[in-house]
Amino acid sequence: IPDLIYVKDLEARKIISNKADLEMMGFTDEKDVIGKTDFDFYNPVFAKKTFDEDMSVIHSGIPIINRIELISGANGEEKYISTSKVPLKNDSGEIIGLVGVGHDITRIRQTEQKLVQLSKGIEQSPASIVITDMNGNIEYANPKLTEISGFTFEEVKGQNPRIFQSGLTSKKEYRKLWDTILSGNEYRNEIQNRKKNGELFWESVLISPIRDEAGQIANFIAIKEDITDRKKAETAIRQSQRQL
Repeated sequence: IPDLIYVKDLEARKIISNKADLEMMGFTDEKDVIGKTDFDFYNPVFAKKTFDEDMSVIHSGIPIINRIELISGANGEEKYISTSKVPLKNDSGEIIGLVGVGHDITRIRQTEQKLVQLSKGIEQSPASIVITDMNGNIEYANPKLTEISGFTFEEVKGQNPRIFQSGLTSKKEYRKLWDTILSGNEYRNEIQNRKKNGELFWESVLISPIRDEAGQIANFIAIKEDITDRKKAETAIRQSQRQL
C-alpha cells in the first residue's frame, strides 16, 4: 500500500519496513534498514524529534495520532506526512515497541496553501470581487465591495446584484450579460451602478463562469474596478474640447 508502515523495537530500531517506508529512506531492500534508527537515514534534528516521539509512545503507552510532519526524503523531495504511532504489545500486555503509519498528504497541503494564498489575494484585492450561484444570488463579496458600495456583506449575502443597479443600464444589456456568461464566456463592460447611499458610480466589470470538476458551470465571479474618477476626467476633457 502507498502508506509508510514500519515497526520499531524498544530502542526505536526498525524491525519491519514496507516498500513506501523504504522508498522514503532511499532503499529497496528491507535488510538495509533492519536494526537501524532514524539517525541513520534522516538529518539529526528530524531524527532527534522522531526518536523522542518514539520513546514517548513506548514509555507512556500513549499513541500519537495524525501528527503532521515535513519530511525530506532520500531524493531531497519534501513531503508532508500524517504520522500515527501506537505502542506494540505482546500477549502479556507488555510494550515491546511501536507501530508507525505515515500517510502522504503533500498534495492536500499544497492545495490548502494555494487556497489560503487565493483567499488572501481575494480578501486584499483592490478590486471588488463578488461570487454568485447559478441564479445570481450573492454567496461571497470581498471587503473592497463594502468599502466602495457601502453595503455590508450581511446586507448583500443572498441578494441579487441588481441591488447595485442604477436603472441607467438597459434591460437589453443585462440580457446580453446573462446570455454571455451562461454560454460559458466572459462578459466585459463599463456600468454605472448605485451605492447604498444612492450615489452613482462607474465600474469596469468582468464577469466569468466558474466551473466544477466535471466542467459544468457552478458559480459566477465578478471582478469590478471603480472607474468613477476616470469617467469624470473623460467627461471634463470632452467638455473642454467642445469649448475650444
